[in-house]
Amino acid sequence: MRLKSQSGASFSDDDEEPWGGATWNRDQLIDFISATPARCVVQIDGFVVDATKYLADHPGGAGLLHKYATTKQQGQTLDASWAFGGGLNNHSRAAKRQMRSLRVAKLQ
Repeated sequence: MRLKSQSGASFSDDDEEPWGGATWNRDQLIDFISATPARCVVQIDGFVVDATKYLADHPGGAGLLHKYATTKQQGQTLDASWAFGGGLNNHSRAAKRQMRSLRVAKLQ
């Protein structure tokens, strides 16, 4: 759904406010993962998402999140944007809001 603001600029329900949090490089991402090895961290749309607390609630199961999780052993980081953005499932606006609430950093 597209809405118009009073200034005339349009925005959709999926638009988000500018990111005001931390910006990390790959080394900082690996340090974050290494600090708690059981953590489930996925990368979606250029953001680091800590999905650990959401594992039990994910409708697709924890295994699916773990499949796309970034680990310190990987030679390169795995991007889950395709899967989240419709490749595996068309997530609802509520799911997208939930994902955004779990972001911890923007990746450089």
